[in-house]
Amino acid sequence: MEIIILTDEQRKIAEENHNLIYFFIRHFKVDEEEYYDLFAIDYLKCIEVWDKSKGNLSTLLGRAFLYRIEKENKKKKAKKRFEESYILSLDEVVFKEDINITLGDIIPSSTNVEETFELNETLNFFMKNEITKLVMFGYSQREIAKKLNCSRSNISREINYVKQEFNNKLLKIL
Repeated sequence: MEIIILTDEQRKIAEENHNLIYFFIRHFKVDEEEYYDLFAIDYLKCIEVWDKSKGNLSTLLGRAFLYRIEKENKKKKAKKRFEESYILSLDEVVFKEDINITLGDIIPSSTNVEETFELNETLNFFMKNEITKLVMFGYSQREIAKKLNCSRSNISREINYVKQEFNNKLLKIL
């Protein structure tokens, strides 16, 4: 956590211009509850570095707040993409090349919370691997090799390794 230390003069400027936070919240049409704290921190940082001779405070704040909005939107999009990429159906085929196993086949009906958590961690571990993701989404070894610009034999070795690791982790869970 960054500590912002303002001089007495900077504190006075901050108190006198506090309404600029609300002005920019309305101007950029963002949710006050979501952005007020973020803007307030940026506001204080701007006051800390603002030099009157280099321009208006409102110009500096506008740029800083716009940057903050863009940064938060990127975070939201990345989070959404991440969440969407890890949603799996119990009917999802785990491996298409040699064995057709669905997640429903793997998860026993009497699974407890701890086992479900361990299984979720295992699946997340494998979903971080690009080759595993492509296999799980139905790409052939040839298609994966072409997409990742490597040989089919490398893809085959990696898939076999991942299958062994997956089976070993599943045996520990089940």
